[in-house]
Amino acid sequence: MLVSKEIADKLKTNTLYNTVALHSPDGSFENITGESIVLDSFSLENEIVEKELKFGGCIASEMSVKLIDYDCSALIGKTVQVIITATYLESELYPSDDLYPSNTLICPAETGTVECPVFYGKIQSAQRDKKQRNIVKITAYDAFYDMSKVDVSLWFAGKENEDGSFGYGYAHYAKDETFMHLYSALYDKWEDYGVEAVSYLPKLDILSLPLNFDDACVEKVIKNISLSDLIQAYAELSLCFAMIDPKYGYLKFLSLYGKQSADTVDSYKDLSFEDYELEPIRMYSAKFADKKTYLYGSSNDFSWYVSDNILMRCRTTASDIGAKYNSANFFGSVYKYRPTKIKLFSYWWLEAGDKYTIKTPFKDLPTIETFVFNKKMDGFITTLTSKGEKRLGKEIKENEQIQ
Repeated sequence: MLVSKEIADKLKTNTLYNTVALHSPDGSFENITGESIVLDSFSLENEIVEKELKFGGCIASEMSVKLIDYDCSALIGKTVQVIITATYLESELYPSDDLYPSNTLICPAETGTVECPVFYGKIQSAQRDKKQRNIVKITAYDAFYDMSKVDVSLWFAGKENEDGSFGYGYAHYAKDETFMHLYSALYDKWEDYGVEAVSYLPKLDILSLPLNFDDACVEKVIKNISLSDLIQAYAELSLCFAMIDPKYGYLKFLSLYGKQSADTVDSYKDLSFEDYELEPIRMYSAKFADKKTYLYGSSNDFSWYVSDNILMRCRTTASDIGAKYNSANFFGSVYKYRPTKIKLFSYWWLEAGDKYTIKTPFKDLPTIETFVFNKKMDGFITTLTSKGEKRLGKEIKENEQIQ
């Protein structure tokens, strides 16, 4: 959650007004504030899961806003940070202590403000309105947008030379190293795209495990992969989601494991939800050594997490990762949630990856607990979505090899 629980409670009941400002972290342009921003034109989308539960993340956040009477041509390519400022009453305001006239003067209520970064990225386009020429819509994406367009296949896998020999890449020379070596190599790569640090490390530590890459598997698997694909694969193996932190533009690895409800929603504009929760995950299935299948778990019933991870498919083994998952209590009801879509007035402080509670008017289901997989803001109307089936996974053919 972007603010503390104490501040969130005040914002829910005592918000006076919210404002949006565009800030330049490197000072390349002056702050753009309310007088230059078209009312309610601000939109923002963050996402960590597109459909059913799948770890990894690396989905670029998108922000757009319309500016009026502003020269936007120089903004393209600039780094921008979006800051929401909320002004709220510190306490409830009452006209008197009682219903009778008195000489007691009740002082005006004090107000408080909170400034909160909600987006950090690069402005990619500026499109002038076809009817109102003085209005320009700018669109920005976070660092994963650029990293998704960077092909790292040659760097990672190498290529065949004109004489028929093979020029090996990173995977060949690092195959006897650990995941710590890969993490360091990826760190050097994402630094080139303005991501200068990591604010939160993965909760599940796989850094000491060997890479165990196989040259033949790497050659078959690694084709047309992007930098964000590799980061996503690493994050998935660590059971987390890679995201860009809006405060400094750092990379953060978000875990859902052990999440407590960050906030409770008791009023909303619209609510829909499925009549089921995700069934406990009892089976883990992963491709390794290109097309072999590793199975780990206690039962074919309930949900099973099926992974087709490009890093795992380059490895000669998968059991060490499976053992890590078991020690982290990966199986069971750890990730239980109810697929939900809710439209709210405000609640902009909830972010992708938060767990939250909804109070409903239904006696048979008074509360819902779910995660924010997708957050979309249109002005200060916030829509939170979590999709998914009742049972994760699919049938695995009996003739596939099990390690």
